[in-house]
Amino acid sequence: MAATVEEAVFNALRGHHNEKTKLPTPRIIKIYVASLKEDFKEERRQLLEVIGPDLQSVYDDRQIEVEFVDIHFGTGSNEHGLVDLDPYVLDDHLHEIETCHRVSKSVFLIVLLGSRLGNFLLPTRLDAEVFTAISKRATAGECDRLRKWYHQEEKEPSGGFVLQTQYRSLDRPEWIAESRQLSEILECKIDEILEAFQDDGGGGLDGLT
Repeated sequence: MAATVEEAVFNALRGHHNEKTKLPTPRIIKIYVASLKEDFKEERRQLLEVIGPDLQSVYDDRQIEVEFVDIHFGTGSNEHGLVDLDPYVLDDHLHEIETCHRVSKSVFLIVLLGSRLGNFLLPTRLDAEVFTAISKRATAGECDRLRKWYHQEEKEPSGGFVLQTQYRSLDRPEWIAESRQLSEILECKIDEILEAFQDDGGGGLDGLT
């Protein structure tokens, strides 16, 4: 039996294991702190620099690791967050929340809500019927801008329109100005569509195009 245990230990240390290998699960309390970048700066700093270490000292003797995750930490003082500049980063945020939910042995999420809703984020994908409804309410110039940044999915011609990522090669001020114009078009047209949808009694988008 001793030899078998030693062999299992050595295999684990070498990274050789399979689905039958019983490995110890980490004992961790991993908490994602969700808020707008410009909100609760001092509270979030206190969580990371004061409360986190204090909690860790309490749980050290129980061999439990305490970790707070703040995606905004260390991203500079610019008012535009990473998600504002690159909407696909939101997927990383959601993945981190799912990770906290999966591994944390206790609380996994703290949401700090202020009085602001934040900026309108560019959707990374628009359903075909939504894109059509927006386009039919837009001017020729607005349609050109929409089609510049949203291309229909190649694998599914009848599918949605996906935000292109060539903005990553633009200078930050150029993309901020471009994305602001694009956001204004989408936000305005979506509001118009929702109002018409309500006036129509929720009859579907077909009647709005």
